Amino acid sequence: MEILILRISLVTYLLSVSAVMLLAFYPSADVPTEVLSYMQWWYSQPNTEIEEFVSTLGAVALLISFFSAIAMLFLKKWGAYLFVGCIFIVAATEWLVPGFAPRSSLDANLDTVASISVGFILCLIMFSEKLGTFKHNKSI
Repeated sequence: MEILILRISLVTYLLSVSAVMLLAFYPSADVPTEVLSYMQWWYSQPNTEIEEFVSTLGAVALLISFFSAIAMLFLKKWGAYLFVGCIFIVAATEWLVPGFAPRSSLDANLDTVASISVGFILCLIMFSEKLGTFKHNKSI
């Protein structure tokens, strides 16, 4: 049962993060032109070196967490270790970035779904020793 919950949470995480990334590059059509203009202006503002580093670090960690989630779909234990580390980096970099771009309600809802699925995944990883989730895969 725990493997099923883990896989459902992983698929939910993968789909919601994919949708958030898609919306970041292709905003929905129902956004008013004024908001789109503001978003273009917001993204065009220069960042300091630290902000640029933190943003890049968070983006790389998010990408690695995406691939480690795919590895965990196949119950690879090393994917769990990588996922936990990357999620902590993503959480830390979100606090260090000075502000967020304006977001649509769909984007905010997808981000909430991703956060909830991360919570389920982290709980299942934390209790994986007792549950025996990765028992067939003893290697790191």
